[in-house]
Amino acid sequence: MAKFREERRSNLREQWGALAVGVASTAAAGYWALAGDGAGQVFAAFGCGVGATALTFAWMLGFDAHSLRWAWGAAGEQWTAEELAKLGVTWEAFHDIPDGRGNWDHVAVGPPGVFVIDSKFLTEPAVVDERGLRAGRLRAGGGASARGSAVRMKELIEKEAGLSVWVQGVVAVWGRLPEGVVEREKVLYVPAGRLVETLQARPPKLTAAQCAQVSGTLRAYATSL
Repeated sequence: MAKFREERRSNLREQWGALAVGVASTAAAGYWALAGDGAGQVFAAFGCGVGATALTFAWMLGFDAHSLRWAWGAAGEQWTAEELAKLGVTWEAFHDIPDGRGNWDHVAVGPPGVFVIDSKFLTEPAVVDERGLRAGRLRAGGGASARGSAVRMKELIEKEAGLSVWVQGVVAVWGRLPEGVVEREKVLYVPAGRLVETLQARPPKLTAAQCAQVSGTLRAYATSL
């Protein structure tokens, strides 16, 4: 959302002239709708409504439809966080942890291990190939990026907790993933609606004490930033 707002501010600066005309025209129509009479008043009210709607829609789009990808990405992260809250009391989830190169969207710690989860919101059906996730002609990520995130998390846990654990990279797909759950090149691709059941079904790898140690380490790390 921060990136979306940044792009909206940039687009606003670039398009301030057109926006000023739109605001002035809407305000003028609103004034005439209040002060005028007859058919002109009706048309002015209609014009004011259309102008206000267009300005509101432009604001929501960030004044450029391309900016929406950031807003949809933020929505996908929020939905994933809500899903992870359903994992149960033996799990703990962390969100939006800076990693020096960006951030880890989500990290879930439970008996089956540690999972670094990246959220993807896609409007076209997605497929998994040797390079990761693809939706239509769009290369949607996963693959090397997810593996790199998992490796950095593993290194952090080993450094801060002195505990060697396997960290699984996961891509949660909000959209259609016709293949269902796919594991390829050490990355797990999961339809987001099946995320909780998929993680819970993985075989146990950590004891309760190890889960607590990892969670405590991540909590302390996130607090220190």
